[in-house]
Amino acid sequence: MKVSIRLRRDTITPDLRRALRASQNPGPALRAGAQVVVEHAKRAFRESDLRAASWKALSDRTRAEKRRARKSNAILIRDGHLIRTPRILTSESRRVIVGSNLFYARFHQLGTKRGIPARPFWPFDSTGRMTAKTARVVRAIIARRLRITQ
Repeated sequence: MKVSIRLRRDTITPDLRRALRASQNPGPALRAGAQVVVEHAKRAFRESDLRAASWKALSDRTRAEKRRARKSNAILIRDGHLIRTPRILTSESRRVIVGSNLFYARFHQLGTKRGIPARPFWPFDSTGRMTAKTARVVRAIIARRLRITQ
């Protein structure tokens, strides 16, 4: 038995070539994914479904302080500084780091032993795992940028 196969038209190679080129410089795709993480962190202050965990209610003392200062009772939004700080800190060809330039952002994200409850606004749980909702969007963005089918 003799089998012969002839390739008349190569339709897959251009797609593979494009994917290979994109994967050799994943920086733009990683930055796009990181931008989703940053946007989810900013939106999490007002959209609870983007948070890794629910937030403890404000204490009576904090509510009273906010009332005296004529500030909103929105949790973690006193002067609006923290909500504006999530950003891409470092962007390289193979890694992107997101964070905040405010030193106290980590206290709100993780909580403290001295009584500040964890109120995670970054879409990561206490083990560092990304929330399912954000991970889905990030994967889709990166795949689209790298032109990979899911």
